[in-house]
Amino acid sequence: ELFDPIVKKLHNGYDPLEKTHPTNLDITKLYNASPDHAMIVACKITARRSLAGVAAGCTCVNRDDKEDAETCVVKALQTLKKAEPWALGQYYPLLGSDTFPEKSGGSSEEEMEMLKAEGVLFDQTHCFDTRDFVQGRGVWRTKDKQLLVYVNKEEHAEFVATGNSIHTVFTNMAKALLGTEKALKADKKHPTDWSKSPALGYITASPSTLGTGMAVQVTIKAPKLAKRPDLAALASNAGLALVEPDGIKGDQVTLLCPSLLGTSEVDTVN
Repeated sequence: ELFDPIVKKLHNGYDPLEKTHPTNLDITKLYNASPDHAMIVACKITARRSLAGVAAGCTCVNRDDKEDAETCVVKALQTLKKAEPWALGQYYPLLGSDTFPEKSGGSSEEEMEMLKAEGVLFDQTHCFDTRDFVQGRGVWRTKDKQLLVYVNKEEHAEFVATGNSIHTVFTNMAKALLGTEKALKADKKHPTDWSKSPALGYITASPSTLGTGMAVQVTIKAPKLAKRPDLAALASNAGLALVEPDGIKGDQVTLLCPSLLGTSEVDTVN
């Protein structure tokens, strides 16, 4: 009685009692994402995931919950890099964290400064739950810096893929999501999965990101569009949002396509 009306309002009338959410990470189904699109300056796709059987990222009541989530997510990422050479990377637990055995005490101050300089380090202000901060939290980053995964920031895992080709960025994201899901299920000691349901898709801490848990942000070079006073309204009519506060910079425009229940990952990108 409380949850369903909220979902309907946030997701354009989607009724979880009557509908089934589609999931589609098949990169061969992309038809509007040319790798050489001249207008595109930069792309970013984020995808949020919560683990089944572990308290949600906004309600983790103790350090053990965070540690369990960290262990599962990092192990899945370590498995992913063995299967996908491009995903070769490293996990940086936050300085002072004692929950990651390979780096007891967390990453070094130098490593934290490096992540901060790159703009990918997070602190308490970015988290729903700040109890036991910094325990169980960190950042996974690939060597080429095209994939980041925040661990226990707002969700158990928040994937961020970046680049200047929407096709490549989505391909990397799809491989990361499917690869970690496969690794979670195949774990011999503690098999698990990303939390999901037929009606609500992937379950996230916020009802606004249910479904794919994904958002697509694209910066395009469009001098004439950037000068239009009605740009925000045009974007809204197209189901997009002008990123604030820096959605317009010179001749460049940054637009966001949010995730909605009833729309698959491929359809969101297309």
